[in-house]
Amino acid sequence: SLVLARYKHGKPIVVDLAAGNKIPESFWDMFFSKKVLKTAFNAQFEISIFKYVLKNETNISQWQCTQALAQYHGYPASLDKATVAMGLEEKYLKDKRGKDLIKLFSSTQHPNIDSAEWKAYSEYNKQDVVAESQIVKTLGLLPPREAAIWRLTHLANARGIGVDERYVRGAIKLRDENKIRLKNKIQETLGIANGGSRKQVLD
Repeated sequence: SLVLARYKHGKPIVVDLAAGNKIPESFWDMFFSKKVLKTAFNAQFEISIFKYVLKNETNISQWQCTQALAQYHGYPASLDKATVAMGLEEKYLKDKRGKDLIKLFSSTQHPNIDSAEWKAYSEYNKQDVVAESQIVKTLGLLPPREAAIWRLTHLANARGIGVDERYVRGAIKLRDENKIRLKNKIQETLGIANGGSRKQVLD
């Protein structure tokens, strides 16, 4: 993990994990508290990061997704487009530098934390939680029925579907066998050396 951004008491807070800073105990107290509702845009991402990277998990009942909230009210599914469509003030909009900064730092586990780009990345994360928080302030929370549907959808996606592994292995074997058979047939029919070569087939 590189940074952790949150919104607390009207103020965005960023913990620079790449610089060696630790997540404060006060955060974990809030995270595990059943009295604190956690919200995030595309909350599945945050839930997965906490579970699989930071090795901490809370019950799905403690979460709501502001992306689902925006879509419930007819707004786009992307944070930048949703905040613009809602007509929020400039100070509440998503930082447009986000995509370039994510691309720059998502490919490394050892970012240059003294660079101007890294400082911009931290500010980008800070602005994200500002934008997400403002969506909740503007629209409220999902109605109970919609929240239940979102949670059920999340649980279904997290669990996945059952797969007959024997059937899948059999299908892969059939594919491979037929690929070889058809390739040989093409070679024999056309008199070419490689039936898998598009160029040889077309020539």
